[in-house]
Amino acid sequence: MRPPNPRDAAPGPAFPVLAPIPSPCVGLCRIDASSGLCRGCARTGAEIGGWAGSPDLRRRVWAELPARRAALGLTVHRLAWTLADIGAFVEGTFESEGGHWTPGAFADLMAYRVEGNERPTVAGGGTRLHARGRHVAMLIHLDDRVRALTFDDDASFGTVVMAVTSDHVVSRTADAIRPLGRDLEAISTGGSSEMLYDLGLGAPAVSLALRTGDPRTIAILDRLAGRRWLDLPASMREAVLGSSPSRVLRHPLGRFEAYGPCPVADDVASAGSPPPEHNAWASAGPRWTFPDLPEGYVPCAIHTPSGVERDGAGTRP
Repeated sequence: MRPPNPRDAAPGPAFPVLAPIPSPCVGLCRIDASSGLCRGCARTGAEIGGWAGSPDLRRRVWAELPARRAALGLTVHRLAWTLADIGAFVEGTFESEGGHWTPGAFADLMAYRVEGNERPTVAGGGTRLHARGRHVAMLIHLDDRVRALTFDDDASFGTVVMAVTSDHVVSRTADAIRPLGRDLEAISTGGSSEMLYDLGLGAPAVSLALRTGDPRTIAILDRLAGRRWLDLPASMREAVLGSSPSRVLRHPLGRFEAYGPCPVADDVASAGSPPPEHNAWASAGPRWTFPDLPEGYVPCAIHTPSGVERDGAGTRP
């Protein structure tokens, strides 16, 4: 069964009697002095402290949260979805036209969407789901780290952010080109036999890399190991990107992969990667898609419904 649509304006979720009832905590724990409600989840201190107790209390609180958030002026909240609900939502979007997935950072590099008569390959199950379209593939691991967040404001309404808290982030990004060996986590067929190179353009939560099986490109990248990508001459960067290596963006919950030629026109959405001199490849660090998420959250994968267009600063209708 599909989980409730985040765009539905229902007053609150109706949990089956024996269903687990998740916490609405978003990791921003600060009590508002005038209302006595948490500025993150809109619960009282007593409700937070007694959350593990009565299921009836938890159901009542969830039903009251929309009105409480409106009174506090809160726009970001956690969806009342179990892990199974999140998996059903993700799998459904993998196969449906309308809307698209982007990474939480470097969103202008690649977007997973179902186009026209495309029949994407969807595989996995349980805690690991992945899908591959014409130009971009996406993998997400579903475990207890996942938080499904959404927004009440009109511009972002219906957008779902799969995020983790920063305490689940392991730093794995260097500030220079670094060979990582064979890409054993590759989504694409044959990708696990190719070599992966971290470009050192990311942050502790995200890694931007190139993957290639081309001997000439491998030799170039091996020689460039330890050098900063942004310090390389434009001609050298173009020599690497000219062989059209796969572009791999890794995040704490999985990855995105973009394939095919690096375009020479400004056609990022359809081809999965910008031109060699596009600012996405010339930026010193990631541009987070939702910088206004509660402090301590790292956005990993974002589903934007049809009719909502996002830029690096957030969303716009």
